[in-house]
Amino acid sequence: MAAVLAIAAHDLRRRLRDRTALMMAFVAPFALASIMGLAFGSGGGRALVRVAIVDLQQSETSAAYVDAIVRSASLGPDVGITRTGDATRAHRLYSEGRVSAAITLAPDAVQRATAGGLPFTLVESSRTRPLGKAVVDALVASARLQQVTTQVVANALSQEGLRGSRLGEALTTALRADPVLSLGDAKVRKEQSPLGYFAPSMAIVFLFLSVGAAANSVLAERATGTMVRMQAAPVGSSAVVAGKTCSIVGLMLFSVLSLWAATSLVFKAHWGSPPAVLVLSI
Repeated sequence: MAAVLAIAAHDLRRRLRDRTALMMAFVAPFALASIMGLAFGSGGGRALVRVAIVDLQQSETSAAYVDAIVRSASLGPDVGITRTGDATRAHRLYSEGRVSAAITLAPDAVQRATAGGLPFTLVESSRTRPLGKAVVDALVASARLQQVTTQVVANALSQEGLRGSRLGEALTTALRADPVLSLGDAKVRKEQSPLGYFAPSMAIVFLFLSVGAAANSVLAERATGTMVRMQAAPVGSSAVVAGKTCSIVGLMLFSVLSLWAATSLVFKAHWGSPPAVLVLSI
């Protein structure tokens, strides 16, 4: 075992002095991953999918109602909501691909919800934009849930004799409270991050390109005659091969882990569960 470690340490020192090996193991993977990160975005520091919600009523109560729907859907930080009072602008954003879906609330959305009806007049989504469709489905389900809550709250407030503006103010206060029920985990997962896919791919590509260096090193030792000298020592051929394999495995493992750390810190890329990434890298 001591011979294997000695050979591995010696071979690793030689590789670290080789600029080509350092380029292949560290510089090139990070350079290509950086290009991907700049081209596609990190996916960790900003919303991965954006949905437009049109509030035609533009009142304090309707704004509180939209807040309640979004909060109850538990969309998480990876979903961005663009609010507007202009249905034409929302349609243009959807047509241009700047939002993945658009939902238009009726001018009397809150009144519809308190009466037991759905508040939406138009929902624009497509199966070709699956993330946007998933968010819309969560918002529609949340609206159905909020519809029941709003109806119960409105009935309770009416029984207390509240009418007109006083009922609207009380309903707004109730909608801004924490939801009693929510849909749970309807989040868009960070694993959808483009760089979270491309960075490991770059690591694997250069791992394939570099892993043959172990075999080349054995052939180089034979060509220079140092293999014969090592075999003359009390070291078997298996120890030589094991030592050289350990050196290349150690270098490439460090390459993958350093690329993981660099892309996570610089571009906020999400590779997945850290223990799983570590086990898979090994």
